[in-house]
Amino acid sequence: MSVIGIDLGTTLSCVAVLKNERIEIVPNNEGDRLTPSYVSFSGDEVLTGKAAKYDMDFNHRNIIYQIKRLIGKKYNDPILQGDLKLWGFEVINKNNCPIIQVDCNHDLKLFHPEQISSTILLELKHDAETYMGSTITDAVITVPAYFNSAQRKSTKEAGKIAGLNVLQILNEPTAAAIAYKLHHTHKHKACNVLIFDLGGGTFDVSVITIRGEVFDIKATGGDAHLGGEDFDNRMVQYCIQEFYRQTEVDLSKNKRALSRLKMKCEDAKKKLSVSVIAKINVDSIHSGIDFKATISRAKFEDINNDYFAKTLHGVQNTLNQAKMTKDKIDEIVLIGGSTRIPKIQEMLKRFFNGKQLNNSINPDEAVAYGAAVYATDLIKQKFSERKHLMESKIFDERLEQQREARQTFEYYISDIKQYFTCVGTHKLSSYETQLIFGRCDNESNWIEEHKMSNIGELEKRQLHLEEFVRHVIYIIRKKDKTLSTRWFN
Repeated sequence: MSVIGIDLGTTLSCVAVLKNERIEIVPNNEGDRLTPSYVSFSGDEVLTGKAAKYDMDFNHRNIIYQIKRLIGKKYNDPILQGDLKLWGFEVINKNNCPIIQVDCNHDLKLFHPEQISSTILLELKHDAETYMGSTITDAVITVPAYFNSAQRKSTKEAGKIAGLNVLQILNEPTAAAIAYKLHHTHKHKACNVLIFDLGGGTFDVSVITIRGEVFDIKATGGDAHLGGEDFDNRMVQYCIQEFYRQTEVDLSKNKRALSRLKMKCEDAKKKLSVSVIAKINVDSIHSGIDFKATISRAKFEDINNDYFAKTLHGVQNTLNQAKMTKDKIDEIVLIGGSTRIPKIQEMLKRFFNGKQLNNSINPDEAVAYGAAVYATDLIKQKFSERKHLMESKIFDERLEQQREARQTFEYYISDIKQYFTCVGTHKLSSYETQLIFGRCDNESNWIEEHKMSNIGELEKRQLHLEEFVRHVIYIIRKKDKTLSTRWFN
């Protein structure tokens, strides 16, 4: 029985399967190994992948993309609200759930994000079945390491809608580490590997120690909203300003123009990875007026400099969390299409004092490859009733869930510190500052001292901390009504 590993990406998706005793990337019906994560509704027809993406010029309101940034989120999420201004399709609020609205033959239809994701998954499933010549139902689907329980549950639900039995939701850095391990032998020597995964919409960084067949995930960090799409959006804003300078016409409210411009900016970004100059040309972008601009690699780097710097902050924070200095890292493995950006590689290499970056595995395919290895092993375990997974097994499901619960608690503590740092001392007394940060430090110390604590204990302590934070904010808001209430939501 065949089983597949799926990398369900923000901009591109990939599926891999075991065939003839080796893991192979499955080509789609157009012969490509990567499928754009786009879904288009055109009349009674539903298109997926490249066909949907290149329908943008004529059907921008009914083309859905970046669904990974919607799934498992609430409508009032402030980051989601920012994205809505850039998307060409319509998202409405239904009980604080984001619902996608499309026009099918003048009939408005509503879809949950899970339904759109399932359409992409179903296409990948069909491609794999065609490639293998048999029905496939079992799959492992990857997600960013920092995806919360709601996002993981929604991703699993999307798989179910697509007719898949989702064996496990696997962290993307873990899948990448499996792919790396299969191509490198360290025998019994411990090797500290930093997985730097910068994709289309998300950023993951993990520190993993590999000793023989054993993986030990020391720390994981990242940003749920950082990737190639954000670099594209900066270029779009640059082009809007250029067009206004040329014509005094503001394109920012013209969703069709923004959708067309975004595709051209994406192409220009890719060209700038191999060239120092790229042209952006859009015919009749507004009232018959053409837009033509040239952007240099230096300008692209300048307008995205703060985003690039955030990746290094993520690396440093993860090293701190792992209690490891950068000179202790033996390998820096690049994953995700955005790692092809020369400036990213330059900054990362400089950060690690000139250490050579590892480009030995395909950055676009490594996650799907590792997921397929993991999925194959799960199936073998299921039918042979073995107690241990093959060489790429990291931890059993209980330990993985335990680790995820601990990381969720750690991320929450980090968010609290960041939030109250932003509030500033002008709104907090020294006592309040000591109270908040002292409590956070106590919880961090408890997590460190109780690494094998069960999920119930972790969730209980997080709940108590959440109640404490709400109480502190309630007291502070008595003095300052302008204080944000996001921790109440």
